[in-house]
Amino acid sequence: MYSVINKQREVKMTIHSVITKQFNKLAKSVGVLALLTGSVVTASVYEFADPAISPTNHSSVQAPLAANAFVALLGLESASDKDMMSTGHDILTTYHQAFQSKTLNNLANDWDEVIHNHQGVDRTWLKSIAPCNTRKGGSCLQVLSNTVNPVTKHPERLTLLLNRYQQILNMTYFEEVQQVSDLMPQANYGYMGKLSTIKKAHLFQTGEYLHLMELISLENQFWRRVLTQGNSLIAKMVAISNIWTNTTLVAELHTLGVLDNELQNHLKSLLAPLSAEALDISEAFDYELQYTLGAIKQGKGHESLLVEPDKTIHTLQEFYVAPLKCLSKLSKSEFKVFYAERDNAPAIKACEINHLFANNEAISRILYQATGNEVNIASSVIAVSDYIARVHDLNGMLEMVNKHLFSDSKSLSNHDLIAFDCLNPDSVCQLPIR
Repeated sequence: MYSVINKQREVKMTIHSVITKQFNKLAKSVGVLALLTGSVVTASVYEFADPAISPTNHSSVQAPLAANAFVALLGLESASDKDMMSTGHDILTTYHQAFQSKTLNNLANDWDEVIHNHQGVDRTWLKSIAPCNTRKGGSCLQVLSNTVNPVTKHPERLTLLLNRYQQILNMTYFEEVQQVSDLMPQANYGYMGKLSTIKKAHLFQTGEYLHLMELISLENQFWRRVLTQGNSLIAKMVAISNIWTNTTLVAELHTLGVLDNELQNHLKSLLAPLSAEALDISEAFDYELQYTLGAIKQGKGHESLLVEPDKTIHTLQEFYVAPLKCLSKLSKSEFKVFYAERDNAPAIKACEINHLFANNEAISRILYQATGNEVNIASSVIAVSDYIARVHDLNGMLEMVNKHLFSDSKSLSNHDLIAFDCLNPDSVCQLPIR
């Protein structure tokens, strides 16, 4: 399967992995289509994008281009004499025309040239910038302390990119690609992460804490919009990663004593717990299926494998997407009970997981007949629930900030860290506090 952007850093990513001792087969896939075809998609995603996320973007509504941050992200890297929004629009237009005319296979031959036309000039001097990402631990403050402005022969280029970054943060609408395939253009999350690090490092090192807090606030508002308005799993997971990182950064700044009462009260509302809409990521699984359906319609060389596409889609809808959507809609307490019992998944009644396991052999047989590949659909559902756990863990972090970091209680003065046990075993749910 062909994959398209940021060719200089191709990362093999798997959305499905076995997380319990019972499941002894890795589901080597990215998105539902790769699950069926047995392929591992080589997804080109920048370092800032959290690994192991399906590179799928979907939409049911065509966004107004002038206000759409997704379009701006497509054009973020465009040459200095190009308009960011116009470049993003040109990329989308080229893709949509190929999609509608069913010539994506032809487009694949020169898509890199289309995407990177007048782009890529910043790759060398931005290479040394490491975006903050603290979901798995580490200190963003340490990254900011050690970050130096990248050496470039064209400082005005960096100024332009930082201005574009600021423009994107101020955009209030985010809508992804409507017509779905594995050649969809991807949002440039990597550049956003690098530019964020450069800007925040400068403000921190020069002691401009007020402006740093204002920037963190602006970023958090933007990524909350991406979390609720984005359709794809990768958009939601990148948003979670950004909000998570900014939350730990605020905690670190708090330990330095640089946040006065006025700033703390302002951040208290911006670091409020997630809304019910943000907690529910069920739409991402619908769009995973649309990605599969779009690839089937486009052909993409899988016609012989997907010999019964209608049956395949119906089976996946009922036994893959529906359980994941149900799990996404559980309350925190309900999901916590499910997640704690996942080692004994065949006995879980929530969202009829026990029914799924009881019929797993029959379901797998249906998918094998339709695709020619063995698929353990039940273990895949349990594995993908890790992504739902991340949302609840982030909400726990935000609640912890408001409960402890901004508390008047003196009982915390002797503690270096406050923490709770993450649901997702890959995450680290702790904050520095003194």
